[in-house]
Amino acid sequence: MCSSAISAGFTYERLDRAFRHLVDGAELVALQKNRYWQQEDGLSLDAGPFVAALEYASCKVATVIGKPEKAFFEAALGGAQARSAPGGDGRGRCGGGRGRGEGGGPPGLPR
Repeated sequence: MCSSAISAGFTYERLDRAFRHLVDGAELVALQKNRYWQQEDGLSLDAGPFVAALEYASCKVATVIGKPEKAFFEAALGGAQARSAPGGDGRGRCGGGRGRGEGGGPPGLPR
């Protein structure tokens, strides 16, 4: 799931269908688990809350294949040191560095 999928008609029925696939044995894979992202009119939910709902309901843990996962940054940089990248919230923006024990994130936002 991604923010464009949510704004393009993501519905309860689609979330429920995904849940049913998961309990039938499908694997849960997510690009990221950001909590929110900035739009012109303010903050909006990102994929993270929906991934968390599916994880909770299905008793599965998502495999995250995008930022801020350490492996994503290392693959993109060919083994060079990863520090941070643009993102929707503090996790996406600075999570790569935090995953390696570094701090980061904008002040006042939840981490």
